Amino acid sequence: MAHTTTSVTMSAIDITKLDNSTATETFTPTGAKFTGTQTGDYVPQVALLVKYSTGFRGLASTGNTYAPFVAEALANYGTIDTSASTGIQDAWVTFVNTLTSQTIPLQIVSAGREATGTLPAAPAVNHTVTAAAVDFVLSTIRNRQSRLRG
Repeated sequence: MAHTTTSVTMSAIDITKLDNSTATETFTPTGAKFTGTQTGDYVPQVALLVKYSTGFRGLASTGNTYAPFVAEALANYGTIDTSASTGIQDAWVTFVNTLTSQTIPLQIVSAGREATGTLPAAPAVNHTVTAAAVDFVLSTIRNRQSRLRG
């Protein structure tokens, strides 16, 4: 939460196991790491983009998190200020590694598809996230800022 303002706090985390039987568990996070650290306002139009990889190729094996509420103090011409980039990257790697060490690894899941007249069926697959990389060009879910990406 180092990229967010002090007015932002994560109030709940839902964990859904993909076994088709276990109910979703809700946790109430505690501690300073679940509250923003930046002063001032946030930029509502953009998000921090975190990319996940699994060691497998293809769209069904990669995923993203769009982390909102980027503090104005860290936004610098459409990117995250370099003074904060190492700490933010390290925090996301720690998050992924902690989930793995707690035996609830982050997963990328593809729901698959049913066969159609022109396409064969594709099975559902899931892969464990092995790496997280923060893209320091600020993003939007609709990728409105693609012109900033070389």
